[in-house]
Amino acid sequence: MREKGIIAILIIGVLPGISACTKSGTNPTALIMMTDGDAHVSQEFIPRTITVPAGTMVTWSNKNNVTHTVVSNEGLFNEELGPGDSFSYNFTSRGTYTYHCDLFDMVGMVYVK
Repeated sequence: MREKGIIAILIIGVLPGISACTKSGTNPTALIMMTDGDAHVSQEFIPRTITVPAGTMVTWSNKNNVTHTVVSNEGLFNEELGPGDSFSYNFTSRGTYTYHCDLFDMVGMVYVK
């Protein structure tokens, strides 16, 4: 029997490839989740790369049973997320922002247009 893993998706109310964000009040939002690695799935941010408009509030959510970090390579944030924790950051300026997890080999990127 296959072990139950975490299914991690971009939860925005649309299908992949259509849009990477949704409106919440006046600011768009996006959600990035972390997978719980098992024999079939490695630990990673899902989605690994997103494109959002300036002013988007991006939230990282740890829905598995191990601690992760979300560390900006540009020095914008450095957060530790225990199981069930989340962290949000408002990307106000255009650019390419990369981030990683210090505890696992996980990387991601946010393109702000």
